[in-house]
Amino acid sequence: MPSEYYLNGQALSDFGFVPGHAPGSNLALSGAWDMPARRGDTSYTWQEENGIEPYVEQEDILFDTRSIKLVGSISASDRTVFWNRLEAFRAFVESLPAVFELRCDWAVRRVSRRAEMRADVKNGRVALITLAFTESEPDISGLPPLQWILATGVWNEHGTWMDSAPWYIVSKNDTGSGIDMWLWDSLGLVLNSVNGEGVVSTMRSLQVTQPARGTIIAPGGREARELTLVGMLIADNLVDFEKRVRSLYWLFGSAGLRTLHRYGREIDCFAHSGFVLTGIQKRDRIYAKLSVKLTEVE
Repeated sequence: MPSEYYLNGQALSDFGFVPGHAPGSNLALSGAWDMPARRGDTSYTWQEENGIEPYVEQEDILFDTRSIKLVGSISASDRTVFWNRLEAFRAFVESLPAVFELRCDWAVRRVSRRAEMRADVKNGRVALITLAFTESEPDISGLPPLQWILATGVWNEHGTWMDSAPWYIVSKNDTGSGIDMWLWDSLGLVLNSVNGEGVVSTMRSLQVTQPARGTIIAPGGREARELTLVGMLIADNLVDFEKRVRSLYWLFGSAGLRTLHRYGREIDCFAHSGFVLTGIQKRDRIYAKLSVKLTEVE
């Protein structure tokens, strides 16, 4: 049975709305768990130096709005019934207040409707509906994930010691991969790739004026390298999914730089574009593809 979706407390099934599937997903909702990009200036470029100067103090970190989409359909075998349903639904969407609640089994969000409700009508009996929303003040609060403790063989919260047991953490001496002191397993993430690792960034060109020769081009510092982490987030259930997503909020939204550990190398970086979770699948477990862009800091 399809999940029920509510806008401003109104069940959308009352209008004959049937939830669909977002691209690559078996959910109708997308974007509701993305971490939005930071707003304002996130760095400064010194033209003569390599990379950039990051702004990663707590007061520098402000986040933009979040975009959410809901897809579904309205249909009827009788054209008159179909158009009555569609017109009633359109009138309802137009009547929504400036800010209202979007609610389903998966999430509750305070949103506003964006400019358009798109309805592609097929054969005069089916309308494919896309509703776009903006969440002005997304809640991206989070907590550290769980970490594996060697001596006791259990997962526990960072900072809670058990019989002085050592943490199973990543370091520059490890041949594996992680971020800061965290194993990817701690975040429920299977890392597939880090795109851009082999890139040599372009050199900046500086214009230098000399009276005898006019303006010449001189080499400056290299541009900052962009890395894109791609992986699969895996959770046991809805509660676990929410917990793991909030651990990612905490990781990529916290002040300071992150340190990637890649086969004995350390790469300092920060996330200014947030991250996206796509292709969410609810099966025996919950799966979602994570993509996050990181800017390297030399």
